[in-house]
Amino acid sequence: MGHGSFRIVGLALVAFYFFAMLPTALQAQPVPDDKMLHFTVAATAQTSCMMLAKAIWKTEVAPQISCFLILNAAGAVKEMTDPGRGGDRDPNDIAANVAGSGLALFTFTLAF
Repeated sequence: MGHGSFRIVGLALVAFYFFAMLPTALQAQPVPDDKMLHFTVAATAQTSCMMLAKAIWKTEVAPQISCFLILNAAGAVKEMTDPGRGGDRDPNDIAANVAGSGLALFTFTLAF
């Protein structure tokens, strides 16, 4: 997958989340603080992971995709185990994680 194809994947992830959240946006409901926290932490973790991976391996595609997959898998596992730790399982938290890391992936790909 070339650099241009990788940008398309990142843009597709951002577009997917945008259209997935469009009904909520049209209802003019504010984004809950919890979702903003998931979005921000995922974006920060994705950017940090990609910067580290790029410095170590000096390649473009594999480390960035690996960071995206690992971070979102960890977030999904965390959400699935929340009920056992007294929390609630919320699929929207997973969507916020994917959106945050997807936006970071797309932005990092465009910048570097």
